[in-house]
Amino acid sequence: RLDMTLRDMVTEARPTETSLSYTRLVADKYGRVSSLCMVGTEPLPEPAALNALVGLPVAYLNDVVNRVDLGLIPDMREFLLQDWATALVHDRFSELRKQLEHAAQTGPNMAALLETLWRKIKDGDDLASQVGMTETVL
Repeated sequence: RLDMTLRDMVTEARPTETSLSYTRLVADKYGRVSSLCMVGTEPLPEPAALNALVGLPVAYLNDVVNRVDLGLIPDMREFLLQDWATALVHDRFSELRKQLEHAAQTGPNMAALLETLWRKIKDGDDLASQVGMTETVL
């Protein structure tokens, strides 16, 4: 589970002798990307598209917080330009996300799930009372 405190993740890389890459990704206390700064000697393929990452839940970014903490991401620029991230910066991703969120909130199964969860909380089920709606990624 993502700790919902402010995170400032920075990588500085030198992929080749003549190139340099500095990337800073900041996550707010709600677990959302609040800013992204990329500076380097190599041009970005589509710099404007990367703006789409700002505002997204950090959970969408392929476990970036844990991977940075473990030292598994030496170059965040390279990490965020990998194929898995293509969908996140696609111009229709936010519309898809809104449609999925709406379907999840209005679907017949969601009402049943919420009813069961509230019943378990009222009955004193310890595991159910630990579930928070802020932990969802949609």
